[in-house]
Amino acid sequence: MTAEIPLGKNFTLKITFGPNQEENLVELWNPDGNLADEQIFREDFWRKQRKKKTFKKWLSESLEDAGYGQLSDEGFKDVKLEISRAYRNADTSEMPAEDEFEEEEFDENTIERANRIVESGRTIPYLVKIMGIAGHKRDYARKILMACSSLSKKVTEKPISDYAIGESGKGKSHLMRIAFECVPNEYKVRRGSISPLYLYYMTEKFGKDCLSGRVLFYDDVNLNSEKEDTIKAVTDPDFNDKVTHGTVQNQEPIDLDIDGLPTVWISSVDMVKNEQIIDRFFIDQPEESEYLDRRVAEHQKYHGRRGVLEPEAETDFSTAKAVWRKIVEETENLDVVIPFDYEWTAESSRRLQPFFLTMLYTITKSNYKQRLIVGDTLFATPEDFYIAKFVFNSFLRTTASQMTDRQFEIFRRIPFEKSNSKTRSDIVEETDVSYGKVRYDLEQLAESGFVNAEKVSNSWHYWRTGKEVVASCGRLKEENLSRNELLQEFKDILESCEKRGLVPQIEDRKELDLRLCGKSLTVNPNPETLFGEYTETFFECPILEEISQLSENALESCKNLLEISEDSKLGSQLATILSEEKEEPKEVPDFTKRRDSQKETIDRMRTQEDKADTVMEIIRNLEEDFPEGVPIDSVRYSASEVGIDEDFVNEFVRKQKKEGSLYSPSESKILTAVM
Repeated sequence: MTAEIPLGKNFTLKITFGPNQEENLVELWNPDGNLADEQIFREDFWRKQRKKKTFKKWLSESLEDAGYGQLSDEGFKDVKLEISRAYRNADTSEMPAEDEFEEEEFDENTIERANRIVESGRTIPYLVKIMGIAGHKRDYARKILMACSSLSKKVTEKPISDYAIGESGKGKSHLMRIAFECVPNEYKVRRGSISPLYLYYMTEKFGKDCLSGRVLFYDDVNLNSEKEDTIKAVTDPDFNDKVTHGTVQNQEPIDLDIDGLPTVWISSVDMVKNEQIIDRFFIDQPEESEYLDRRVAEHQKYHGRRGVLEPEAETDFSTAKAVWRKIVEETENLDVVIPFDYEWTAESSRRLQPFFLTMLYTITKSNYKQRLIVGDTLFATPEDFYIAKFVFNSFLRTTASQMTDRQFEIFRRIPFEKSNSKTRSDIVEETDVSYGKVRYDLEQLAESGFVNAEKVSNSWHYWRTGKEVVASCGRLKEENLSRNELLQEFKDILESCEKRGLVPQIEDRKELDLRLCGKSLTVNPNPETLFGEYTETFFECPILEEISQLSENALESCKNLLEISEDSKLGSQLATILSEEKEEPKEVPDFTKRRDSQKETIDRMRTQEDKADTVMEIIRNLEEDFPEGVPIDSVRYSASEVGIDEDFVNEFVRKQKKEGSLYSPSESKILTAVM
């Protein structure tokens, strides 16, 4: 786009902004309409200090040579101001190429692998695993969140837009980039900065619905008023999922019409302050523990010594993309129902439950091959509820209260009584957090209404206001977990589906499409029979079990999800899955593990099953460092460090390969199979 800036005395400055400001052509035209001089300048040439000096020197000399005379400092300020205004109205971002929105093609082998994964009902563990192979360690709840977020708009019509905050270098953008690679190319747009005018040109070029269902990724942004306006424009639908946003082009008002909104991902160092934006985003934070820092450093060293600086660049995401597309194609027209009651406990914010339900629906659709489908209706199970709750509770504090992990640790140390108030120095001594960070966090907590602040004798004193932090989002209603109560809930939901036309009346169900675990059913489609089929999977939680095994430090969090009595059948089933000698997550020992800790580990392994669980956990953890195949010798060595002999490992590997839980991609190497 070209902007014209009058300089006085009938001289004109013409600027042609190049894509992403890579090359900006600046021309000086004299009163006769002739080109006096021209020069190419790169990004922000009118405001970055060194480039600004070069630009000012060129402009002053060119004007003097053309007979304009000297350019005053005040005159140059006016020129800079006009360039800034022109730039704000210019489209300086490179438009997507035509083929960027074309459907990505996959070969037959990729499609076959994707079909096996989806048929197994293990799509969530698979996506979590592929993100680990690509180089992002732990952060399991965030991995599930990003997978659900990317699918949400396409399969539920409601996007789960995500805003990741955290310190630089802790992985907030890294996981988003990897999850972004799991999305087919035609369903994503990634730019460092996207202006309203850029979106206007996109809708003009590709149609008003070109953003619908796509993932729009803003990588590591610092928000300003213009960017906030853009974000609000693409996250603020009316009930028809449409939005009209006013902007300016060449000092003329234009309307940006968007029909069907995207899912927006933002990563930033700072927590967003705009309440309108906060209400539209799920807010998460990456794990920032020292343990994870060590794991990441070891991972980087391992790959770096082998000539790989970016493992994600070496990862084949084509199967993940094919899985993503298959879920969308086969479930976007299905409606999800929840045939069991739950109690919602996060009532302080009305925006939270719609987020939760969208996540639950997305998870149910991801597991659709292991769920009951009646016509076009998909029935959720408690496992879907608990996976959604696992993710939701992990980031409930940041989403509901905009409180980071570090701020929560500080908040926990603030007393309730004013007489026991603490100063900034008190908190610094208790937490080892720097004074500057403590001051910043306490100011944020005070601004959010969680703590009182009062200055006494040159020191600030803090105590709680009584405003509480939301700890859990909801739980199943225990009184509704008996068979009779569940049957009644199921009948009520089925009747509601009939009234809405999602399920035909019983007399019209002869030709009804019934599926359970991906297989067609030929049963009498009355409520009691359908309920019997539904309960075949009601008490099964294989995915939750797999997540608990993957999650290491999240195992206790998984057990805390239940919030129901272990006397009930469901409570007993889930408690058994998530406990069984697993009060503490087992760590896969590394080569530096101290010998004096071995006895404690050996004492915990009283049964063959304990040993088998430990060997499988060793293999899963080593897979992150050996994505193409774990050397069996490494498994044997790690197992020997905790007292498991080589014969047991060999026999375990043999049996698991026979059962299909392990396979050998090459000689002397193994990997866990996606069943």
